[in-house]
Amino acid sequence: MKLSTELATIFSFFALLLASCNVQGSSSSDGTENYQSNTIVDDSVSSTAEQLFTIIWKDWNGDVLEIDNDVKRGVTPTYDGATPTRADGSECIYLWTGWDPAVHRAYSNEIYTATYYCATYHVLSVTSEDTTKGNVAVTSGRGYSEEHITVVATPADDYVFRGWYHDEKKVSSNKTYTFRMPPNDYSLVARFITEEESRRLGFIPTVSEDGKTLTYGLYPQNKVNDWLLVSSLNQLTTPESNGWYLYGNDYYAKVMATPHNSDYEFDNGTTIVRGTTYWFKCEPITWNILSSNGGDFYLVSSVLLDTHCYYKNTTIRTIDGKTVYTNNYKHSDIRAWLNNNFYNSAFALDDSFIQTATVDNSASTTNSTNNSYACNNTQDKVLLPSYKDYIKPYYGFLTSIGETSTRSCRTTDWSRARGAFYHTGSDKYQYNGFYWTRSPYSGYSNYVSGVKGDGSLDNLYYVCDANYSVRPSLWIHIA
Repeated sequence: MKLSTELATIFSFFALLLASCNVQGSSSSDGTENYQSNTIVDDSVSSTAEQLFTIIWKDWNGDVLEIDNDVKRGVTPTYDGATPTRADGSECIYLWTGWDPAVHRAYSNEIYTATYYCATYHVLSVTSEDTTKGNVAVTSGRGYSEEHITVVATPADDYVFRGWYHDEKKVSSNKTYTFRMPPNDYSLVARFITEEESRRLGFIPTVSEDGKTLTYGLYPQNKVNDWLLVSSLNQLTTPESNGWYLYGNDYYAKVMATPHNSDYEFDNGTTIVRGTTYWFKCEPITWNILSSNGGDFYLVSSVLLDTHCYYKNTTIRTIDGKTVYTNNYKHSDIRAWLNNNFYNSAFALDDSFIQTATVDNSASTTNSTNNSYACNNTQDKVLLPSYKDYIKPYYGFLTSIGETSTRSCRTTDWSRARGAFYHTGSDKYQYNGFYWTRSPYSGYSNYVSGVKGDGSLDNLYYVCDANYSVRPSLWIHIA
């Protein structure tokens, strides 16, 4: 009995020792000991061990594009290969749209398959009216709404490019034209005209035989007097982008007359009736060549092409913290009109020869070198000559400010119908207009220097007067 009792005691001791080696104590919130099993488990199924997965990227036909091994649990996989592509079918162009299923965080092994959108393509029809007049190159013979198509027109010898047209509407004057493919077929027509015809329409600058003048650009000038032609013009309803109407091979413009006086008349002697709509032919603009150097020409119009106020009111403005008076050329309405409305109309057919000029607006170009109303220089395509320009013998003008035919300038039928004031006497200055320079008058903030009907210079041209005429000037380069 004694031996069995001792053995029982020994076995109890080893049992207690074994239990102490296989349990782990922890304190509960109430201070008592809690014990959990410390049994060893496989890392691959442990909730606390790092799990890694394999991600496979496949194309639509099952081809493997990429395999990503060891992607950690909870990490969003990324495809690092080239953008998937699928050859175009007979009915559509395939556009890659993403993956199926949508890419998400990794919680298991996954296979992603590339998906595509079948975009129906459209045949692009680009032709010229007469292939003997030029060639048309197309970067793609078909396209879809997401694609840009570029077409290039190359005129044949003795022809020039006139423009791209769609449904008889001109969409561009540039020889190279790029557009986004619309939902339906897009038909473009490249039109060419002879070089002789292009010069007649003012597409190409043409110097006169005596070298004194040059024609370039188009603008409404003479009233249409042929009643049969007027009857046909009245049937036109859709103007070109510049507001003019194409009839036959010529352009025409119309305006409701607002003459300065009720007794004003057109060149043919008929009275201009206020409120009546008249048609005018758009004709090449003739420019006097003030200077030339190689292929560079400085020009001023030989007639007064239109009428416009210098600035619309007498309100003094604050711009960029500075006081701006109404005779400030940089911020004038007439400068904005010249470089937008006039420019976009007169040179809508071709503006490739016009140069952007740095315009000197300093006091030295005005009637006084102490002119406090002079403004900063500007960058312009179209401008008005300055006060000092009109007394430069280098430009062909009389050096004094008095009467002279070198500065006197005639109004057109168009400018008169638009309200231009003109000399009504029956002398040599009849129909000559009164026109702006760009130079502010040094004496008053609401006045600008200008030229009178007899060619003399005057300083009291009120900025708000819309009846003074516009005589534009510009720089062009002919290669």
